[in-house]
Amino acid sequence: MLKNVAFISVLSLTWAAACSRAPNKTEIRLEISENHQKLFEDVKHATYDEADGLKLLGSLAEKSDGFCADAIKGKFSPGNFLNVDAAKTAFADWDQSHFQSARLGCRNWYTMTDLHPEFDFSKINVTFNPRALQKFDCYAVGYLQPYIMAANLNCARLSIIDVDFRILKAHLDLLKAMRERTWTNLDQLFEKVKYSFPAGNKRKGNKHDIDLTLSDLCGENSTRACAAALIRFMEKLPSLSEVNLVLSPLHEFKFPAKRDELISVFYTSNAFDPHFTSEAHFKEFMAKLRPIAESRDRVVIYHQSEEKSFGVYQLTNENTVTTVCADKFKNVVEGRYSADRCRYFPGKTTVYENYFDQLAKGRHPEKCSE
Repeated sequence: MLKNVAFISVLSLTWAAACSRAPNKTEIRLEISENHQKLFEDVKHATYDEADGLKLLGSLAEKSDGFCADAIKGKFSPGNFLNVDAAKTAFADWDQSHFQSARLGCRNWYTMTDLHPEFDFSKINVTFNPRALQKFDCYAVGYLQPYIMAANLNCARLSIIDVDFRILKAHLDLLKAMRERTWTNLDQLFEKVKYSFPAGNKRKGNKHDIDLTLSDLCGENSTRACAAALIRFMEKLPSLSEVNLVLSPLHEFKFPAKRDELISVFYTSNAFDPHFTSEAHFKEFMAKLRPIAESRDRVVIYHQSEEKSFGVYQLTNENTVTTVCADKFKNVVEGRYSADRCRYFPGKTTVYENYFDQLAKGRHPEKCSE
């Protein structure tokens, strides 16, 4: 632990020395999907600048606290937080849907469950940027994952997409702290951000507002690797033309019209697992993606939760999905004893295909992580 702390401190000081005079030219803004605009009473615009975006998300977080406390008990109390008519649908399948509870800010995933996402981006570089000359239009979900993506790829722009406004508020808080530089190490940086859990967090004593360390956020990954990626991201931040934070599920995201010849890369983590995204919503995502792909290539990365397995899928201007590479995705159910300990039920491992595997050409692709 002491070695990690020392390593992180050295990295932080190195960044401060190298980049303390770098100008902050990157435009940061908040964009909001049409359905989110209809859902929340406070949302009056589709786009907010950084300062107004922080105010809006802070207001949503404050107003949602009481709603979430009631919702967890099965009570629907929209108050001045939600538009009643738009919210009824969101609340209808509350118990069955991680998606709806996240959309309403009541269940929050800050900790990274993807193992070694940097391998995914190494594969992108090897496949699409062998001479390190290609720039990318980068899109990502998650909390640390977008920064790891921008640290490893040559991103011209970065869009961070999430259905949960609390996650985006934490992003805005972190980006603001990064650029203000009133800290000397990463521990101090993350102290600038409060991570809220209206349902409580069991690991942290069921408290509402929690200080999370880089180690907490990095999950089972190497804290040193996460720290190094964050330092690289902060070094590259001034070179990004824009960072867009988009409050939207992936299937409602409006893809920008063609602006240049950049290859677009989408890091989707496991957002397209069925308990987050239905097959119907996946088809909506693909329907919106296909017309844009006629003008430039788009690449999607799927990463299995709690594993290092991932797949890379390319949508070309021929309007087809091609598997660049894909690991075998496995669900593992551990063996267990009966309650009286008299019988043992063996574990089971099953291999599954994600939505992209079911669409893609090439049923026996090379593996990604080997």
